[in-house]
Amino acid sequence: MLVDVWRPAWTGLAELGCFTGVVGAWVLWQLGAHAGAYALGTLALALGAAPVAALALGRRRVVAPPTAARRRTHRLVLGGCLGLAIAAFFAWGVHFIELSSTRGPDGRVYYSLFDDAMITMRYAWNFTHGAGCVWNPGERLEGFTSPLMMFLMSGATAVFDKSYAVLAVQVTGLALVVVTAFFTRRIAEQLFARQPRAVRRGLSAAVFVATLFYYPLPYWSLLGMETSLLAALAAAATATLLERGRDRRVVLGLPILCGLLFWTRPDALVQVTLLLAVRAFMLGRAGLGIALREVALAAVLVAANVGLRLAYYGEWLPNTYVLKLTGLPLGARLRDGAVFVGRFLEHTWLLFALSGVGLALAFQCATVAVVALPVSVVVYQVWVGGDPWLYWRIPAPYVPMLFAAARLGIVAPFDRLRGWLERRREPLGGGALLSVEASGACAVVALGVLLCRADSAFLAQQTFRQPAYLTGANHKLVGIGVALARLAKPEARLGVLWAGVIPYYAGALGVDFLGKTDARIARLPADPNAGFSGMRSVPGHNKYDLKYSIAELRPDYVQKTRWFRHDLTAFVRANYVEAEGLWLLKGSPNIRWELLGTVAGIAPEGDPPP
Repeated sequence: MLVDVWRPAWTGLAELGCFTGVVGAWVLWQLGAHAGAYALGTLALALGAAPVAALALGRRRVVAPPTAARRRTHRLVLGGCLGLAIAAFFAWGVHFIELSSTRGPDGRVYYSLFDDAMITMRYAWNFTHGAGCVWNPGERLEGFTSPLMMFLMSGATAVFDKSYAVLAVQVTGLALVVVTAFFTRRIAEQLFARQPRAVRRGLSAAVFVATLFYYPLPYWSLLGMETSLLAALAAAATATLLERGRDRRVVLGLPILCGLLFWTRPDALVQVTLLLAVRAFMLGRAGLGIALREVALAAVLVAANVGLRLAYYGEWLPNTYVLKLTGLPLGARLRDGAVFVGRFLEHTWLLFALSGVGLALAFQCATVAVVALPVSVVVYQVWVGGDPWLYWRIPAPYVPMLFAAARLGIVAPFDRLRGWLERRREPLGGGALLSVEASGACAVVALGVLLCRADSAFLAQQTFRQPAYLTGANHKLVGIGVALARLAKPEARLGVLWAGVIPYYAGALGVDFLGKTDARIARLPADPNAGFSGMRSVPGHNKYDLKYSIAELRPDYVQKTRWFRHDLTAFVRANYVEAEGLWLLKGSPNIRWELLGTVAGIAPEGDPPP
């Protein structure tokens, strides 16, 4: 009786509890090495699944209508649960930031992002301190990928010092993940609009929590990449499309969000085109004029981005795109891209499969965008030849949409079978196994399993049993950058393979060995055998000329002397001196040699000359 009376009010909470129980059980099982951990995991799963089982098997003789007070209580309790999830996520994120910070040789705490993000931070710092939007003062070259992220970082560099500006970017990334989760929840609510309100809220709440704890998304966000900004904008644009796709008025939000997507990453033009095409299809022939006006508004924002680049840098594309998309035959790119995507699909193929089932069985025009966006990113990832890091930087912003669409692929078969039996006026097998609650329970259990599968390669880092990827390297790079800020004069040139952290904190001029900020390197033929992570040739890391970068330019500091086929060790040993763990050009007037004794010894990142 109690279950029946409260059924409309607590179905969503029960489903959220089931999802939490599944994920908790999996984490405990993975972390445990003895019977106690397995017992705790089983208990977590049982506690989570029990309320859903009670709902599915409960008797239906008396069902109290959901009063306004009960609806209000339900919203408050469900909101409280989501608030606890956000609090847990922020606590996790703060601890992540703390562990990724570094205490420098001077005793101060320094914060650091992923090295590529630190390149963008250097552009932002120079932009807000009068040197222009450049990596080196006087050299106009667009060596970053995300203009909108650079402007966002500029707000931090205009207010804070170098270290706290980085911290501000990390906190912003944390907040953007929460924003993404809110918009992904709205997407899920639209996909499950035909479900009862309580079931719909439970389904969307579980998607919200899954978005927060899909590790690649907060990982890249906390390390300053544009991933969370792209995810938030893509989710907002998709939610707007689902909610107002058939509106016979101009929906300004959609083209503006599409334009901002392009400003975040120019290659998001593919996703922008898909969103606007689905909107035009939903409007039909009668709404063609409205669709064209929205396309025109988005085109103005795209043209503004391209026009500013042409006016300031004199190029149609950023240097990073020239670096990654030229100099290697298309067949080789596709081969490496297929290898990379294959590794990604090992953990996510079931998400794509269930999303396809949901699209087929519960077809809606707007739903096409939810599935097509992740698919388009996977295809694009093959075309560009993969990515250097197996942390799914490019597809991660769109995986939360798959969480919602995959659940539709589980609920839709239940709905189809239930409708078929009702049309035939046949009993529903006792009502329990084919009930709305049962399909919701299956969906939340499946989502928990899918999230666990997607995060399985990162569990040790997610639970802080291992340092997050490359944060250990950042500790060394920050130390080198802080030491060089003291030793190197502003006109000194620093030869770096990692072009982000060291130049940002050192403040001197940079020589980029891998060509992100060097137009000559970016236009070289790619080395077909400069690969790692299972790929033969990795984009962004397969163009180099150390003879030019070291022997010809002779930077005052050299970080590395070897990279694949090039080895300048003998030259460096003859022309550089090792001092305080740093390789400095002999007799350089740009080094404050008299301060060497005041800098603690630092082990250089990578392989020093033997």
